[in-house]
Amino acid sequence: MRELDRRAIEEEGIPGIQLMEAAGHAVYQRCLAFGVDGAVVVLCGLGNNGGDGFVIARLLAERGVSVDCLLLGDPARLRGDALTSYQRLCNEVTAPLVVADQHALLAQRDKIIAASVVVDALFGTGLARPVDGHYATAIAFANQSRGKRIAVDVPSGIDADNGRLLGVAIDADLTVSFAFAKLGLVSDPGARFVGHLEVVDIGIPESIVGEADFSGRVLDAQWVADELPRRTAFAHKGTVGHVLAVAGSIGKSGAAQLCGRAALRGGAGLCTVAMPAQAMSSVVAGCPELMTAALGDDGASAYDQRTLAALAPLIARADVVAVGPGIPGGPANQQFIEELIATAAVPLVIDADGLNSIDRPQAMFQRAGGEMVLTPHPKEMARLLGIATSQVQADRITVARQFAADHGVVVVLKGWRTVIAGPTGQLAINPTGNSGMATAGAGDVLTGLIAALIAQGMPVWLAACAAVYLHGAAGDLAARELGERSLIAGDIVERLGAAFLRLPEALLP
Repeated sequence: MRELDRRAIEEEGIPGIQLMEAAGHAVYQRCLAFGVDGAVVVLCGLGNNGGDGFVIARLLAERGVSVDCLLLGDPARLRGDALTSYQRLCNEVTAPLVVADQHALLAQRDKIIAASVVVDALFGTGLARPVDGHYATAIAFANQSRGKRIAVDVPSGIDADNGRLLGVAIDADLTVSFAFAKLGLVSDPGARFVGHLEVVDIGIPESIVGEADFSGRVLDAQWVADELPRRTAFAHKGTVGHVLAVAGSIGKSGAAQLCGRAALRGGAGLCTVAMPAQAMSSVVAGCPELMTAALGDDGASAYDQRTLAALAPLIARADVVAVGPGIPGGPANQQFIEELIATAAVPLVIDADGLNSIDRPQAMFQRAGGEMVLTPHPKEMARLLGIATSQVQADRITVARQFAADHGVVVVLKGWRTVIAGPTGQLAINPTGNSGMATAGAGDVLTGLIAALIAQGMPVWLAACAAVYLHGAAGDLAARELGERSLIAGDIVERLGAAFLRLPEALLP
């Protein structure tokens, strides 16, 4: 956005104050739409975000609304368009009240808490350090407000680049962001503070937007529909992909069944589940459309060198291998996973204990025979990196992106607002899904669905993105019917078809 602003001003000749007026006017309109039944407090910082706040305060006052504009800094430090906006407010309405320290702010506490609307124009996209001092206190007072909170562009206290919480942040009811959503607004934990997100046009010319190098995308139904492979009228089961699922063990056969069923519901023509013989009967009974292959004739649950030898002819016939759901852990499995990564010439989708059997990512991935998609939840990601889960959650975008780039894999970092990162810097954030999907087996369903889309010819990056979106969409359909509390993984599988059908018509052959 800084580059788009610069180009709009320097190359297209649009005055910066014009962009600021457009931004302020957009938030002013949303304030009125939100409903103002009392005083409004506008909290302004010293940067351009504060400049937007001066515009908002001026427009509200001209409308006859009771407005208190608080400037949390020395006005002598204002520069550029923010200074121009401040001077216009002073000349046409009244000067903001300067609240430059903790003592002055405490005197405004009751006013902030009693406001019908608090407009947060303290910090914008440039904030990169923890909020402290009287700024942090102002945010705390705003969060105690009995009225609505509207954030200008970004809730103050959120890193716009990655969603990190910088100490304390405005808990907004509405965030009005300019031109495009920022990554920090759509990723966890930043998205928790956004409330309803509305993106508004402020006049950035289309000519420079088309040349912009965007950091990532928020997945949506149209994009998924456009990227999914079309199925021809003369397709048959041998032309739409064969998934090999290496999954399941004694006591965990359900994971294998869920993975296999999701692969078939995802459109794969064939799916073979390879697992210990003693665990196979329930898989066949629960989903007769699946093919099965016994790994070893003694029913042993361990995955070892014998297992790998038995898999070789199955891998040769498959388009993709999904490995991990329901397999046991242990030292023998580490060697099995390492050799599978090195010898499989088809893409691998690795989940669950397949991930937990990776103990030397750098060395193991350097030997990879094919492309890989890893689907860790935060704790698994933390184990792969040797860091705390809290560190993963504090900056999910950077963690996923760095791991994908370092190891040449696609990373699906699961959780609310799942992050998908590719080996060449690709990034996507998924908006679908709900808390009901925090249930046993949901990840097994995702693994099968990713594998199904790869088997049908989608590049691994696109397949991972589309599968995550559809998986969440199916979960949302299930939650609407059954409620989040009662949702189980099988409900997600059974609504994958409905999720596909809800995509735009571009999906149809």
